[in-house]
Amino acid sequence: MSFVTRQCGGWRAALRAGGAVAAVLGAVAGAAAWLGVARAPLPVVSAGERAGFDSDGDGLHDALELVLGLNSARFDTDGDGFGDGEEVARRTNPHRSTLFPSSAEISVSMDAYAANGRVHAMTAVYLPSGSGVNPRDIRFGLELGGQLRVIPRNQLRGGEPTRLIPLMCGASLVVFDPVLPEAVVQARGGISMFAVVTVSGTVVAADALNVRASGGQLFERVDRFSPGGDATPVGSIYRPLTSGGPTSGVTQTPGQICAQKTAVLAVIGALVTEEVIEAECIDGWDAYCSPGCAATVGSTLKKIDPAALIGG
Repeated sequence: MSFVTRQCGGWRAALRAGGAVAAVLGAVAGAAAWLGVARAPLPVVSAGERAGFDSDGDGLHDALELVLGLNSARFDTDGDGFGDGEEVARRTNPHRSTLFPSSAEISVSMDAYAANGRVHAMTAVYLPSGSGVNPRDIRFGLELGGQLRVIPRNQLRGGEPTRLIPLMCGASLVVFDPVLPEAVVQARGGISMFAVVTVSGTVVAADALNVRASGGQLFERVDRFSPGGDATPVGSIYRPLTSGGPTSGVTQTPGQICAQKTAVLAVIGALVTEEVIEAECIDGWDAYCSPGCAATVGSTLKKIDPAALIGG
């Protein structure tokens, strides 16, 4: 077992890299009740005990790690001393050891995967030491009829109970697993969902996911950045919600994914309406591209802008 050392409050912290570590510890007081599940304390679950769920104990389900291209048997895929769950929550790249968290701010990330007829909107929240945030201050919502609405907590039941994973320097990772029936998401043509973290009633961190249905399959629309690493998105891609991409439909092209470039048509609060101005199948993905990709030019899309939620 190897170790990487970092100083608290600096660039590094002590985390075991590449091993089955970070057992799931305890429960956040009241968090389980907030999600509509039993108040009984969560048991301590060692990594590997539920191998099909979160084998390496980094906070991310194995199925999601496969979708994200991470190693579900390695706590820290890139070996930089930060676990995959922490890097995802803190919005840094868990694939590259040269890109790791450099600030200690509250942060939240949402990513989706589909399994067993359910869409999991897996949400990881990074809380630095002394943040004072209670899991009750973390809320979820959907775009419904052109408006953003907070979803009643009992409508998100069905995933695993809330988990609290202690990190170094007194920080913690809180993992939520809200789910929606896949049939409902398919019938709606997709969903736009958000998560916000509030402090004293003010939103201090937010993220959103935008899922679309195409050809009977579900995809998460995510920003595509320039190859040079510029932080400005140059378009979007449709990442399949199951590892290996959709397998139905012989008309789909393997090894590709649908990429789009859009222009903003309207902004109402945090809800953005865009028009697709370019669309093509691009190579280099473990997925399939629908022949209807190019035909999406001229269509409109709605997405939630998490930055517009902050401060509200």
